[in-house]
Amino acid sequence: MMRSREAPMASIRVPGQRPAGSVTLSIPLPPPLSACFKNARRRGRVKSGIYTAWITESLHKIAMQKPGQVSGCVTLDMTFGRPDKRKRDLDNLLKATCDLMVSAGVIEDDSKVTELTARWSNEITGAVVIVEAV
Repeated sequence: MMRSREAPMASIRVPGQRPAGSVTLSIPLPPPLSACFKNARRRGRVKSGIYTAWITESLHKIAMQKPGQVSGCVTLDMTFGRPDKRKRDLDNLLKATCDLMVSAGVIEDDSKVTELTARWSNEITGAVVIVEAV
């Protein structure tokens, strides 16, 4: 289930606050899904330079936070900062963020996500992702 709403700052957990069975991470704002892949001659769909750079930067930032892995089924709570006043689709940021959590080893597989909550916030830059064991 995906819910979208503006979050008051009080409900956003800060990286480093870790209730039992959870991890809170701060990452750069992901590129929209439409910017993540491009067509390459004779190779088909490949990751774009923008997406590759975001993955590299995000993996480095996650490694510095030393999150460990949350095993089994999880819920993801994502808060994305609004970098400007342009209209954006919140759901275009979810897939890249879920895939990043797998690549970083924070979750086993995005098929283990049983609930996904996402929101915009004018109070942060980048994104905050809270992973909780179910």
